[in-house]
Amino acid sequence: MHDVIIVGAGIAGSVLAEKLKKLDVLVIEKRHGFKKDSGIVATKHIGKTIPKKFVRHEISAMSLVSPCGRTIDIHTQKPFAFALERKEFEKHLRSRIKKTVVYDCVKEIMWEEDFVQVVGEKDRYYGKLVIGCDGACSAVRTAMRLQDGIIEDRNMIYGVIGSHKIEQDNIHVYFNKLFSKDFFSWTIPQNNEYGLMTASNPLGGCKCFGRKMGFGNIIHEQQSCETRDNPTIGKIIDLRNKSAIITKSQSELAIGKLTKSSDLAISITPMTIGIKKSYSDMALLVGESAGQVKPITGGGIDLAISCACHAANTIKRSAKENNTGSNFLRSYEHSWKSEFEKEIEKQMWLRKIYSRLNNQQIDELFKIARNTKIDEIDDYVGLSSLMKKIPKMGLFLWALWNVRTFLK
Repeated sequence: MHDVIIVGAGIAGSVLAEKLKKLDVLVIEKRHGFKKDSGIVATKHIGKTIPKKFVRHEISAMSLVSPCGRTIDIHTQKPFAFALERKEFEKHLRSRIKKTVVYDCVKEIMWEEDFVQVVGEKDRYYGKLVIGCDGACSAVRTAMRLQDGIIEDRNMIYGVIGSHKIEQDNIHVYFNKLFSKDFFSWTIPQNNEYGLMTASNPLGGCKCFGRKMGFGNIIHEQQSCETRDNPTIGKIIDLRNKSAIITKSQSELAIGKLTKSSDLAISITPMTIGIKKSYSDMALLVGESAGQVKPITGGGIDLAISCACHAANTIKRSAKENNTGSNFLRSYEHSWKSEFEKEIEKQMWLRKIYSRLNNQQIDELFKIARNTKIDEIDDYVGLSSLMKKIPKMGLFLWALWNVRTFLK
């Protein structure tokens, strides 16, 4: 009988396991591969949980681009974010807990009177607590059957990433409804990466963005839905009529037919935002499984590390007092929400407003903010504060003119 069973050895699961090393911890991970994303984080954990050797480059400049090409340039003296060697960092974290990791695919989770049974393809595992660090399509969250933790269409978003030579000086973020109706797209020249966030039609948005940027017809044809290693993700995307997908590797999904150059592969990753509840009897959710993701950017590394620390504190107290009931474990949710809930709610509100705008309204907003000088960003996690830098009178008149948009 283990003290804690952690499902998922990504960043959240690995950090949590490391902080619980004095307990009997088992980590169940289904694959040997690692997640692919941009790996952009704030400054908070650099030099602490994130060793500086895994920083690929500092970010102190960024250009925001409107549909018609207006730009707002961000230039700061100090870096406001860092791009990581994401794969190498995650490999480092997992190497530190390798003695506690077993590779198995969770098929079922059952709650007994005073313990939890996790059924895998290879074996059965027993623990006093089960922690879901298993991402957007969490098996633990599904088994918990939380009434206010159910995934709805508005909770599921998709990150699409591709590789291509980018001839730009800094990161560009594009706000254009042709590419993404409710989020944005981007180019990161340091990574030779382009991508977008969207809640619908990731394939169509990616094709449109690629053509606009001059990358050519990067996706040649759609394939039937097939996910060899993760049928849950494939099923969700297929049922919601998002786009056809095929599995590229054990760690990611690839859209369309891959070109001869593997560098041109397109990957798609589902994410959840806005999940409300993250605990129940003998169970907690940490990271993307709990919707601990920045609603504006889709970034989850910062929140995953911070919330793993909150979870570790609660679990240690739980083990000390031998109490795994939901009334005791709710202190975890109180602690992480006290740090992030307000910012998540602000970003959810901004995302909701942005999703209702059209390209003309976005251009008008950029016109109002064209002389805005952004030379300091205090907190990359708290990006909602950037709205304060837009001239208040101009923003008020713009909002008054577009009041019908906000009342929909």
